[in-house]
Amino acid sequence: MAGMKEENWVRNTNPIRDWLNTQEEDMKTLTIKNTIELGDSAENDEMRSVYWTAIRNMGKGCDTFPQSAIGKPSSLPQEVQDNVRTVKNRLVRAFAEVGEAELILATIFPHGRTGGAYATIDAFAEAMAEKGAKALIDGYRAKPEQRWNGEMVDDLPIMTAPPVKPKKAESAEVSEEE
Repeated sequence: MAGMKEENWVRNTNPIRDWLNTQEEDMKTLTIKNTIELGDSAENDEMRSVYWTAIRNMGKGCDTFPQSAIGKPSSLPQEVQDNVRTVKNRLVRAFAEVGEAELILATIFPHGRTGGAYATIDAFAEAMAEKGAKALIDGYRAKPEQRWNGEMVDDLPIMTAPPVKPKKAESAEVSEEE
């Protein structure tokens, strides 16, 4: 039986740890938390794999349980992934709790290509949090200069704003002057 390497264990359980921080404590969340702790102290890869299977099975009954990533793992360092996920979770809570849900859902809609409307304030919050997470990743990967170093200062990501793109009229004027 192939086991789960410690690096994969950390990568797979970090989203669940973040998720647990957003959930009401009940028998299921306590069991998942304790199973993660057992896996953290597992003696070998095979036992981590057993605990991981148990965690996934327990999570199937929870609507918001994080799905494990399928395919090629992210090229971002684990700390950056964890910081992005933490910010995203905080943004979901912030947008969901902003109040005036009916006003927001009646006036703010998804991107033009997507069309339609947000079904709930939670869907809106998730979309805004996803936009924030994408901005962090883009800032980390920005060329020629990185705009975010992947670190948090006082629980906040300190990121330089993207450069302002010149408007078409301005760029035409510059071309004429040259």
